[in-house]
Amino acid sequence: MNTAIIICTRLDSSRIPNKAIYPFRGKPAIQILTERLLRTGFPVIWACPRSDINKFSFIAESIDGDVTVESGAYDPLERMAGVVARNNIKNIVRVTHDKIFVDPLKVNEAVLHFRNYNLDYLYSSSLTDGCGFEVIGQRAILDADLTYKNVEHVSYAIRAVLDGKNIYDYPFCDRDESIRLLIDYPEDIKLMSLIFTKYDTDAEYLSVYNYLQKYPELKKINRQPELTIYTCAHNAEKFIDKCMYSVYMQSVFQKSEYLIIDDASNDDTTQKIAEFALTRENVNWVKNTKNLGLSSSSNVALRTARGKYILRLDADDYFHDFTCAERILDKIQITKADVVYPDNYFGSADTVQSGDENHHVGGAIFKTSALNYLQFAEGLRGYEGYDLYLRAKDQLNIEYLKEPNFFYRQSNNSMSKTNLESRKEIKDGIEKRYSGAV
Repeated sequence: MNTAIIICTRLDSSRIPNKAIYPFRGKPAIQILTERLLRTGFPVIWACPRSDINKFSFIAESIDGDVTVESGAYDPLERMAGVVARNNIKNIVRVTHDKIFVDPLKVNEAVLHFRNYNLDYLYSSSLTDGCGFEVIGQRAILDADLTYKNVEHVSYAIRAVLDGKNIYDYPFCDRDESIRLLIDYPEDIKLMSLIFTKYDTDAEYLSVYNYLQKYPELKKINRQPELTIYTCAHNAEKFIDKCMYSVYMQSVFQKSEYLIIDDASNDDTTQKIAEFALTRENVNWVKNTKNLGLSSSSNVALRTARGKYILRLDADDYFHDFTCAERILDKIQITKADVVYPDNYFGSADTVQSGDENHHVGGAIFKTSALNYLQFAEGLRGYEGYDLYLRAKDQLNIEYLKEPNFFYRQSNNSMSKTNLESRKEIKDGIEKRYSGAV
């Protein structure tokens, strides 16, 4: 098979369960997307986990066109690679099931360019959220599957195995960053329901675009915060106030969200967080039922985060002025990096620690999609930032902010100053695991 469209789909989406089959005008979302994509003339294959095959096969039967359903592993990359190998597909158009308004004409244009220039990977950062897709060569997908496992965000694995070569960002140039036409959060369902009250399911993107430009207040329904800042705290009553209020004083606070993960504290940390969070609209507070540790608690925040970018500020650290978050946000947006590591004031204003030497994950800013791709090592208690960096260095585009951007508090009781033997064992284990990356 020369070219096919693969939609990796499943029913157990974490934020919106069953979102692939959420009905608009009586049609499941994946059916609306598929009927649009069939206009390209390419066959469409739904790749679902084995447990979902019966449900998706039943829906596919009602679609008039070349649609098949194949099941495989839960891991999306492994599942897609299996479809590619079984059908010997040379050029793969990858579309995720949460994007309804992919333009079939743009897909055809991109595939033609992909073939003519013998590319391995084509994407477009210039498409409005909910309209994007990728074109990937067979070898890139199969190599990525051999190299990486349990991959949710496939595009980062593809880029990593290609090492930046034979990749093209196609300039469609019709992006509107104020519009979100994908289904990722409950607020997105509200906007889609409104759109499909006015338009039929075969509505073109341009019609919807003009509608939202005419009534711009509707775009506020699912507006995404630019930045998520999060803090994980366990028995941090001595420091948490200074940390939280340093976030509150940031110049970008009103266009951000602040998540505070209380990791089963049993001192006054919980009360301090509650008093702070309950009086501010864009602050969300989560209390773990048991102590998970910093790494796993960071994944709790990551699953909740809605921002395009995400930054962790640890409970005993703080921003030293009101423009810290704005400066590092500007840096990642201008450089288009996946992560920016800043310098920090290390224990005092007289000592500056370099970000390109220490790579503290606390204080660093990531694209949320990039951090979702890597994620923190579940259950790791110590050196979680080091573990993350060893994976990020070969898979993400890293930049540095060469100025102190937060105050890294030092305490004689901190984990980095105690449990030294245990911490050495943790670090040795990480370095052994990633021996080729150290």
